[in-house]
Amino acid sequence: MTDVEFGRYKLKEEINIRGLHVIMAVDAEFMITIVIHCIYDDKRDELNSLIKKTKTEFKGLHEFSFEEKIEVCWTGLNKYYQSFFNEHKEILNKIDLLREDRNDFAHKKIDFPDKNNPDEILLSEVVNKHKIRAVKDSLSGIRERLYNHYLETQRILKILELFPQVIIPKHPHQ
Repeated sequence: MTDVEFGRYKLKEEINIRGLHVIMAVDAEFMITIVIHCIYDDKRDELNSLIKKTKTEFKGLHEFSFEEKIEVCWTGLNKYYQSFFNEHKEILNKIDLLREDRNDFAHKKIDFPDKNNPDEILLSEVVNKHKIRAVKDSLSGIRERLYNHYLETQRILKILELFPQVIIPKHPHQ
């Protein structure tokens, strides 16, 4: 593989890895946001108590991180729809694994250190001003995890659509 071909390969693979993680995370976060609104529709004060920025200022749900939305959603499901939550708890908890992988691929640098071994990648992050931590991984391993995340995300979306209070709003362009 020439240097130009390797450069194209690296770019294509990086776009695929990052893009697929983001696509799945966005779908899951979108559905979780709908479920939060359905859970707390008639409990606005309670939702507000969970989303305070300061003592007097509220944080909009759109300002929440994915992690915060998961926490608020799981808290509400566990409190108000405990049997639903308990029945699906194992698969629902896998959303956090997707979130963690999404964070890795959104915030870490991806390198392909050896054009003779294009399956090897390094995920690097700045630990402090004197240290960078790099973790070796394989493209084939990442692809397998991506596929598993895809299957789990589809299951999660189907489960959340089954949630008794979910009303999925019609998209404005439909």
